[in-house]
Amino acid sequence: MEAAEAGLLRRGLRMTHLRLIAALSETGQISAAAAALAISQPAASRLAAELEGVIGAKLYLRHARGVALTEAGALFAARARAALGQMRDAQRDLDAALSGGGGAVAVGAVTAPAVELLAPALRALRLSHPEIEVSVQVETSRVLIRALAAGQLDFVIGRIPEEMDPAAFDIRVIGPERACVVARAGHPLAGAAGVDFARLAGFDWVMQPPGSPLRRAVEDAFLTEGAPLPPRALNTASLIMTVATLRASDAVAAVSEAAAATLIDGGGPLARLATRRPLVVPPFGLIRLKGAAPPPPVRTVHAAVAALAGRLRNGAPSG
Repeated sequence: MEAAEAGLLRRGLRMTHLRLIAALSETGQISAAAAALAISQPAASRLAAELEGVIGAKLYLRHARGVALTEAGALFAARARAALGQMRDAQRDLDAALSGGGGAVAVGAVTAPAVELLAPALRALRLSHPEIEVSVQVETSRVLIRALAAGQLDFVIGRIPEEMDPAAFDIRVIGPERACVVARAGHPLAGAAGVDFARLAGFDWVMQPPGSPLRRAVEDAFLTEGAPLPPRALNTASLIMTVATLRASDAVAAVSEAAAATLIDGGGPLARLATRRPLVVPPFGLIRLKGAAPPPPVRTVHAAVAALAGRLRNGAPSG
């Protein structure tokens, strides 16, 4: 064992310290970090003070909205996330070895690649590798990348949020996400040609959370046409909430073409609106933590998704 590592352990470094600093880096709040560790806020504050004593440096500063990590705190948090991820991988590998099973893989994806890429890849894997258990989280890139950095996901199909350092990740670009505007099948604009965004501004909208790529694409379309942004919007990343709201009102929403095909083709409850301007969303990619040593089941699932992505780029069907 290295002298520095032994020194930290001798001074009392514990696994709960690593979990706390990782939670602080993700949430920026003592209360939220306490909730993540299932302890009280005073206990989290004492644990943080104890960790600063072990490290011998100030790890965070308080401000009106929570806490901000110092340079030392950010460096240690990055190491803590990596260590926690490696411990999780070690536990999973041991469980698989002892049980004789294939292991578990946790994948995150934004909606479009979850529908058109991840789902067909996993259908094929169920036939070729039925021993691998895969769990899938569909969320915004911001939520998924934070979960990846915390060691909760093995890889993500999405984008690096602006506030995250891309140098911490290995990124393999897959391709652009196509999107469109949808509404209920009987919407006043259903069937209309050349719908501009000035007309759409008069309707309620269901939007992705602020700052998300699809939300920015919609806002850019309004601004490019010189149209005002919609004054009324429901913010949600949930496709189920989006569909439920559209079916019960004249609200409109932007969704990926992959999601629209699932909801519309074959007589679904929604209709595409023929907008004059296409929605341009930045490319997404396969994202892993840099320097990670994924176990064989993760490598198998990642390779299957990457292979299908390559075939789709070349025009092959996904099924």
